[in-house]
Parts: sequence; structure tokens; C-alpha cells
Amino acid sequence: KDRALLKARRAPRGTVYALDQSREMVAQARAANRAQVRSGMVRLSQARFERLPFATGSMDKVLAVNVAYFWHDSRTVLNEVRRVLRPGGIVALYVTDSRTMRRWKFADAETHRLFDLASLGEALHAGGFRPEDIFVSQVRVARNVDGLVATAVA
Repeated sequence: KDRALLKARRAPRGTVYALDQSREMVAQARAANRAQVRSGMVRLSQARFERLPFATGSMDKVLAVNVAYFWHDSRTVLNEVRRVLRPGGIVALYVTDSRTMRRWKFADAETHRLFDLASLGEALHAGGFRPEDIFVSQVRVARNVDGLVATAVA
């Protein structure tokens, strides 16, 4: 919810579009970013990831942090992401690595889709991004928490 504010400050001449499937998360983001929403710098929407409410080629960048776990059909979602990106646009994804997630009781295969280096890259490729334009790396987020950062160019 606070990421929209941070991104808005870094793009003072742009607009940050933030989206979540959860009505509650959109309400929290709206409350946390009141001034930026009022000014039009931040626009919040509740929508399904599988049907993004944006025009084809309308986005320069897409950032998805800790949401890929909930994409039931990542191929469709990533095809939508690729659709809304302008040519040369970039998607950046972050997920916690599956080895870390498996240690957490709340994160199992019934509630979260788990990713490792290979499967995150494969998901982007299945979503229409070219293998040579996909970069996935492991990052240490905190002690005993490894994450994955992936970028792909449309």
C-alpha cells in the first residue's frame, strides 16, 4: 500500500496506477496515499489480474511485489502484463523463494504458488516474454529469507 506513494515520489511527472484484487487492500492503499490520489498522481483500482483495466501498450513499467503467489493462471496474467506494456517496457517481479516459503506454515501449495529461479523465468516465458529478455536472480532479503527478482522487457 505504501509502494504507490514511494513510486509516485520518484515519478513526479508521471502517474502510478496501483491495482489489487482485494477491496480491503485498495481501501488501505487509498487511505495511505490520500494526497497523491487526490492530486491524480496515484490511481487505485480493484480488478482481476487476469483482465487488467488498462489499454494495450499504455504502461512503461509494471511492478508486482508479493502477488505472483496468488495468480491462479500466471500465463494469462503475464500475457496481460505484456499486453499493457509499451514495446521496450519492463516488468519487475518479486517473490520469496520457494525454499524460504516452504518453512512458513501459512504458505503452502493450497494457498500460495511457490517459485524457484527456474519456474519464475518459465512463467515469464509462458506469458509471452522472450527468454533472452528475461533475467531472474536470487536476493537475500533478511536473515534466512531469500527472494527472487525477475525482470523482462516487452
